[in-house]
Amino acid sequence: MSELINPIRVLTGNQRTIIKYWLENESLCTLLHKKQIIIKDFLRNYALPLLNYYIRALKEETLYINKEFSSKLIEFFREKDLNAGEVFSIYNDIKKAILDVLYINNIDSYIVFKRINFIFEKNISFILVSYTKNNTNNLKKMEPEDFELEHAKNIEIIDKNILLCKLDKNFKFTYVSSAYCDLSLYSKDELLGNMYDFLKYSKKEDILYKELITVLKKGKKHQTELKCRKKDGTFYYLNVYIVPLINEKGLLLSYEIIEHDISLEKALEEQQEMFIEQSKSAAVGEMISMIAHQWRQPLQAISILIQKLPLTKMMDGEIPDDVLDQVVSDSNMQLEYMSKTIDDFRDFLKPNIKKESIIVKNLVLKVKDFLSYMLTLDSIELIIHNDDENAQMTIHVNEVVQVLINIVKNAQDALLSNKKDKREITIHSCVQNNYVIIKIQDNAGGIDDKVIKKIFDAYFSTKDDKNGTGLGLFMSKKIIEDRNKGFLTAYNNEDGAVFEIQLEESNN
Repeated sequence: MSELINPIRVLTGNQRTIIKYWLENESLCTLLHKKQIIIKDFLRNYALPLLNYYIRALKEETLYINKEFSSKLIEFFREKDLNAGEVFSIYNDIKKAILDVLYINNIDSYIVFKRINFIFEKNISFILVSYTKNNTNNLKKMEPEDFELEHAKNIEIIDKNILLCKLDKNFKFTYVSSAYCDLSLYSKDELLGNMYDFLKYSKKEDILYKELITVLKKGKKHQTELKCRKKDGTFYYLNVYIVPLINEKGLLLSYEIIEHDISLEKALEEQQEMFIEQSKSAAVGEMISMIAHQWRQPLQAISILIQKLPLTKMMDGEIPDDVLDQVVSDSNMQLEYMSKTIDDFRDFLKPNIKKESIIVKNLVLKVKDFLSYMLTLDSIELIIHNDDENAQMTIHVNEVVQVLINIVKNAQDALLSNKKDKREITIHSCVQNNYVIIKIQDNAGGIDDKVIKKIFDAYFSTKDDKNGTGLGLFMSKKIIEDRNKGFLTAYNNEDGAVFEIQLEESNN
């Protein structure tokens, strides 16, 4: 088909851009992280072959299905325990990325769009057969006619599991999936023929819906979040992706919409915002405490220097210029140290909006600079081992420093409460399988087995009421896993507790 020559050329030459758009999808990144799928491996073994399949399928006159690769992909989905909705989302997200790249290259042909949709529907149906069969070897043996017999079954699977709807050009419902009805509590008869804003939660959303309609009337794809009302009056949140269908003459025909229920994520976000505010207050309190500790020594030094002046005058009858100059110089040095301390803590409390690249060794040294004085006062030795001096990460630096400080301070408290004679905290960093591993270990004897499974729960604290909020480790896990896409775990070894942080290594 001549209409497909240019789109195929564009897609072949823009594979990196398609993958980039695909990975910019927040729901996909969240899913990969939740299932502990390493992005680099996923791209190499599955994403790029899947993209190449789409491009080859566009070239073929008849339906092309790579059964061997599809079976391999199915095994991978099963191994990672993905449900049908998640499998559908992965396929749909790459379709969206393909359409976006075509759109920015001024390719918005109805024939192309229809062909890509056809490939998507047929291939996802073939994949979903795996969830109704026990052995993927059966899939390799299936012929197209066998696959067509399963098509209706899989359309039913999609209908029951995926939030799909279609609107006419006047924004009235012409199709809704069963899953859509189950969520909204309205029947198909109650929804069909109604306007899309029929489900808006309140008049507050009027402006949002008007803006949405304005964008869609221009024939542009759009993604947004909407707050909707169920039939029983309760509400839910949707992540909405809308694609206009335009014919070969450029006329708008209808809209296809795929949605994700993000109500749980929204509830967790609201809860997390509350935790963050409480955690900020606790962090500020701890910062003030650390500043007080850091200032104690220079204040004592300045006090001694000031006392030296009247003592010198009393003994010598006057204050020599060289003594006065020395006192002023030494006092200024102490004041500069105090000023630097304030600047360091002020910078630390600034939120990192963007991620920054940092050498792991330098990250650990930041923690040492903050805590070394306090640890020395408590006779605690801080031991640092960096196996790879040049290892780098791209992270929210101040937040990860906060996590490390929190873990080290917990180790400090454990050592003091256990009254150990030899007190040690070790920070060890290395690189394994493209991940930077940072281990913080103490020799305080470990965490009770009954407690260790709960230490990352909100408001759970092993400290007494006046010393513990139960937010430190909870927020630490949130920062590492949600904000920085890493992992934070805790376990015991023969000497004490070990907290292990895993973060993706970035290229030097």
